[in-house]
Amino acid sequence: MEAASIREEVDTVENYIYILNVRFAGDIHYASHLNDNALDYRIPSMTLQPLVENAVNHGIRGIDWPGEIHLSVEDRGEHIEIRVADNGVGIPPEKLKEIPRAQPVQDSQVSTGIGIGNVISRLELYYNTGGIFRIESKGENQGTTVILTIPKTAAPKAPERVS
Repeated sequence: MEAASIREEVDTVENYIYILNVRFAGDIHYASHLNDNALDYRIPSMTLQPLVENAVNHGIRGIDWPGEIHLSVEDRGEHIEIRVADNGVGIPPEKLKEIPRAQPVQDSQVSTGIGIGNVISRLELYYNTGGIFRIESKGENQGTTVILTIPKTAAPKAPERVS
């Protein structure tokens, strides 16, 4: 399984948001809070972009207010916490229980098709543990947050970059 630094994954997300904003006239407001100490740890490649893609497609697309995506990467001592949050439609509690093993989206015009279920499976395989993925929503029109808890002991750091 290919790995990338969290920094590379963040760059991919930022490029993806940029492309969407060019395509959709800047309708997506994006902000990030990145702890530089955590950005060189490695995670499976194509982990963050599908999470942001889901936030766009299932959270903020079609809402009647400005859509926002927030990405944060924090060093929490023993682990790295990555959050992808949106201010969109939210998820009712009964549907929230079904999501962790959701099927990939079939519309290739809109999605990479990787899907949440695939992201979770790859994370569990890569780190050989569960409990890495959590999704929270307070309900309708209150947004959704996906939280990844990456164990540092299992997340090798990327090689030092030469400037």
